[in-house]
Amino acid sequence: MKVIISGADGFVGRHLTERLLMLGHEVVAISRNTSRYRQDKTPSVMVIGWDSQQIREEIRDAGAVVNLAGESIFGRRWTRSKKARILNSRLIAGQKLRDALVHQQHKDMVYIQASAIGFYGNAGEKICSELSDQGKGFLARVCGKWESYVPDIERDGVRTLILRIGVVLGEGGGFLHEMSRQSRHHLAGKLGNGRQWLSWIHMHDLVEAIIFLINSANASGTLNLVAPKPVRQKIFSRALSKHNGRNLQLFAPAWAIKLLLGSMGKELILWGQNVSSKKIALMGFRFRFGEIDAALEDLLSPE
Repeated sequence: MKVIISGADGFVGRHLTERLLMLGHEVVAISRNTSRYRQDKTPSVMVIGWDSQQIREEIRDAGAVVNLAGESIFGRRWTRSKKARILNSRLIAGQKLRDALVHQQHKDMVYIQASAIGFYGNAGEKICSELSDQGKGFLARVCGKWESYVPDIERDGVRTLILRIGVVLGEGGGFLHEMSRQSRHHLAGKLGNGRQWLSWIHMHDLVEAIIFLINSANASGTLNLVAPKPVRQKIFSRALSKHNGRNLQLFAPAWAIKLLLGSMGKELILWGQNVSSKKIALMGFRFRFGEIDAALEDLLSPE
């Protein structure tokens, strides 16, 4: 099967590409910097730019289109320009793919749109299912607009999926890399009150879930992709420190996090969501890593 991936050079996209190639699929990567991608990535991946006509041509015989494109929400403080890049990178990619997909004669494909559990805002103790309302905050607005292009594609007869993805734990970057770095310097303790929910997913399970959904002809609609057992922030930090052989030494009060990181600290660190993955489990998907200790052992063990 030919699978087109936008954001194939990103954290999730790299792992998904590797797995698809391992399974014998053809991968076409859409990249803003095609020359750099060709230099850095495997030559077996075809790379195209964001030229609308070229995308349309590749889509004609594709079995799946997976849109992961978007500026990272981590790293720098959310300045006005950073927020604009986070939002616009997602909207531009979504619009271009929607325009390429609508009115296609070839309908025997699936379109997968990545989103995030940030859609639910600061959910507190409420358990969030796919039917839960959109929350408030910058990330909730971004996710809502990110998902807004999908109904046009669905109305045109293409099977569509929106994936609200939890905090991804994987090797080579992302949340775990940053938190492990802090933990090794004894800086990964309780953040805020520590009771905020962290709904996470191991990279292995995320990649396998995407492939499972590509191959599930009856799968459509919105799905939460999170491990079955979310944890509170202080429990995650305690488990991470144990696996890194460190003792917790830091308590960062909410006011300090807001002062240092602004709205980014508030939404990414102090807010939380207790998100349910029952829907995809009922479809037959089985998580390999359902417990945080098993996930961290797999990712952090020297063996």
